[in-house]
Amino acid sequence: MRNIYTNLLVLLFIFTTSCTERIDLDLDSADPVIVIYGTVTDTLAYQSVAISSTVPYFEMEHNPTVSGAHVTITTSENEIWTLLENDNQKGTYQTETLRAGKPGETYHLKVEYDFNQDGTTELYEASSTMLSPIQLDSVQIGRMDHMGKNSFTVNLFAQEPVGEDFYFSKYYVNDTLATKLSKYGMMNDLFMDGEYLNGYLVYFFADMAEIDDYSDNSKKNRTFLSSGDELIVEFNRIEKSYYKFVKQAQDVKDGENPMFGGPPSNIQGNISNGAVGFFSTYSPARLTVVVP
Repeated sequence: MRNIYTNLLVLLFIFTTSCTERIDLDLDSADPVIVIYGTVTDTLAYQSVAISSTVPYFEMEHNPTVSGAHVTITTSENEIWTLLENDNQKGTYQTETLRAGKPGETYHLKVEYDFNQDGTTELYEASSTMLSPIQLDSVQIGRMDHMGKNSFTVNLFAQEPVGEDFYFSKYYVNDTLATKLSKYGMMNDLFMDGEYLNGYLVYFFADMAEIDDYSDNSKKNRTFLSSGDELIVEFNRIEKSYYKFVKQAQDVKDGENPMFGGPPSNIQGNISNGAVGFFSTYSPARLTVVVP
């Protein structure tokens, strides 16, 4: 089952929501589909877009990268950013200079590429509006017993804005990203809209001191912390469409319900013209804490 996960999770290697598109994939014999995944944040960086191609489910190969595309991002202030392909990372396109997005602005992605090699350039587009970040007051690391094993908890203190909101969190341990997309913490404010998050539990980590108590398979599905580690908590307020996209991708990897049926055959993105993937924007809120 490895390749079904490879084909779909590559989308996330990782917003105007008025027009989202449901992509139906015949994973047994589908023709290759272009995969576009891009992100703009308000962090000064080389903003990037990754482009690749799916492969049929039963073909045992990695998703091939797509080279030679023309990629631009246009801001709501009509500033055009040209993205050039990274010589050392084919299929990855980056802004020519360091760029930072701004909350409240809308960003429009345009990818031009003759994907089916018929001599006509196809156009793939998506838009996203960057939401203002949630303001974090503090983060605390606690301990709790979970099924007989010690766990570290990440507890958040912040004022949750009024109105429907969606979030994802990711974590860096000693400056190294410790939670890839399949391990992002996903959250909505259905039960705490507009309330103060007073130590709200947002994530669990296993205790590195007990790592030998886990089977090899269990180790792969857990993230471990040790006392003294420096943990960077990144909490991101995102559009509903991106929240749904990541949740669907996580369901695909984990199998929506291990007792009934297999992974879904479609996943909802926001790239036009039959492409698979997502273009997102967000403004990360970060705090650093030392694990007690």
